[in-house]
Amino acid sequence: MTGLKKVIIVGDSHSNIWRPGYRKLILNNTFTVVENTWATSKTAQGLAKQENLNIFLKKLRETKEDIDYFIIQLGEVDCAYALWSRMNRNGTTKETEVDFAIKQLENLAINARKYTDKIILLSPIIPIIEAYKEGTYRGSHGHIQGRERRNEIKATHKERTDLCLLFERKLKDMANINGFKVASINHILLDKTTGLIKKQYMNLGDSWHLKIKDSIRLWVNEISKTIERDIQETRLSLNSREKKMFFKYIPVERNKISRYNDLYYKNIDLLIPVDFIDQESTVICCGARGDLCLKNLSAITRFLKAAKHVVVVEADSRNTKTIEKYTQDNKIDNISIINKVIWNNKTKLEFISLQNATSGRVGSAKDKPTKVLKTTTLNTVAKDLERVDLIDLTINGAELNAIHGARRMMKKHSPDISIAFLGRSDYMFKPRMEAIKLLEKAGYHIGFRVTKDLKREKDIRNKPIETWEIKDCHGFAIATKDRDKLIRLGFEEGSN
Repeated sequence: MTGLKKVIIVGDSHSNIWRPGYRKLILNNTFTVVENTWATSKTAQGLAKQENLNIFLKKLRETKEDIDYFIIQLGEVDCAYALWSRMNRNGTTKETEVDFAIKQLENLAINARKYTDKIILLSPIIPIIEAYKEGTYRGSHGHIQGRERRNEIKATHKERTDLCLLFERKLKDMANINGFKVASINHILLDKTTGLIKKQYMNLGDSWHLKIKDSIRLWVNEISKTIERDIQETRLSLNSREKKMFFKYIPVERNKISRYNDLYYKNIDLLIPVDFIDQESTVICCGARGDLCLKNLSAITRFLKAAKHVVVVEADSRNTKTIEKYTQDNKIDNISIINKVIWNNKTKLEFISLQNATSGRVGSAKDKPTKVLKTTTLNTVAKDLERVDLIDLTINGAELNAIHGARRMMKKHSPDISIAFLGRSDYMFKPRMEAIKLLEKAGYHIGFRVTKDLKREKDIRNKPIETWEIKDCHGFAIATKDRDKLIRLGFEEGSN
């Protein structure tokens, strides 16, 4: 490993061990803490409020450093009293309240992905203070309000420990789905015989924090191991994956095709991946593939004819109205339509809606009309679907965000994912290429079916993907776990 990894660590009062005053105790050969935000009594549940979310994202937004890992240390306050208070107040179960807290942590981590793709979640430590039978703490350390809230909880030491371990299990499940990492020291702290914290770490005084030197020593060791494993996994993935990509060219002579749309519609059967599905397939079609600027439903109608069920997620209401009218007029019932922006989390975003063409993109511009639209995720769209066979993405530069919001769905269904390369703008091209590289790292084989002017354009099969330009690609990329499918459909191996 070359150089120390730069990390930002945010969290509750347990993360104050990373502040500058303790940095001399944090020295190690793996990482260095460049920024730290800690806030007393903050909870994972509290991230449901935007102002709390902003507290922990602020350093990440403002830092001028190139951050390698964003580390989140929240949850101890939830397990100590906040979850118990909500259970008592709402009459809910442990699982319900833990799931709610984990969901808020997931949202924070997903938002952090805008700035770095490497996220580590630190599992909250099991309780180190013994509780009396009536549920009171021995001492009076710390913030008065926090102490009083903890003293209100009637749960035993064992019950609080079990809740913390349940939180950790669910945290790991969420992280596994999203591609985050989890570090924990509970396997060191827990006495497996008693099911409680080991006596050497138990605090017989008045603090619910581990001793600073113990806390730093244990966490530095576990975070270092987590980072080193991640680096090794990335290296093994890069070394073990098949280096070759797959290509299928559509020969054209562009001097005979005068307009962009002529090129698209002349080759539409080859530029829409209907040969990757069958009559039993479920397709999620994100974006209308630019068809509707000509009031033409050619792409969507091909999916409707080839698949059992098509879910269309389209941001522009003009497009959804056109699709609804078409399906009603033609008595088509194998389609569901969702009028939202596909994104990596549920929020509201500005959306540029072009006047002269029913197309648009996330963003804002002074010279173009902008709307504020609700977003959804592919995880949410696919939540109640029995199967998902193909995700078709034509969303003008939002492809990377869409994939970040699809981790749970991808783990469950392993669908093929197509990404259209039909625009000539750089703001669309770069995130599409980043999405393809992310899918490749996730174990997908990548095929490109693109048009190629044999007289003018260079063969991209032998060019590193990082050197590709917009003009090299016009068509779509398809990501699949089934390498043989690409070969059966006529894709040839390249040396990329």
